Amino acid sequence: VIGANTDKTCLSPSIRTLSTATGYQKAGEPFITELKKMLGSEKVNTKLPVLEAHGRDESYHEVRTPEVVVFAKTEDDVVRVVQLCQQHQVPLIPFGTGTSLEGHISAVEGGVSLDVTPMNTILEVNSEDMDCLV
Repeated sequence: VIGANTDKTCLSPSIRTLSTATGYQKAGEPFITELKKMLGSEKVNTKLPVLEAHGRDESYHEVRTPEVVVFAKTEDDVVRVVQLCQQHQVPLIPFGTGTSLEGHISAVEGGVSLDVTPMNTILEVNSEDMDCLV
């Protein structure tokens, strides 16, 4: 999050490039086919109701759908999708529960919505720190 700081010099080169880029690529069929080969077609969805659900939050903003939704089940799924999106300069929007009030999940440039809701196994509970690892 950049916040109110408009001085981009404090950002790493990769973030600075992404925050000012206008050259995002569309996901397109070859990219989606590559996702399906990499993760399995059961984790990749391009059906309109699913796309609309991942482009809508609790805000007043209009629905802006991603081109594809990936349901990550493992950390490796997440890493592979992030790397592929970076390699092809395809926008990536993380999706948790879709309850944003500010339009955070709106896929303004299309791209991939990375849904992590299938990653729901509790791995560790730390009562002293009052947190858990999912």
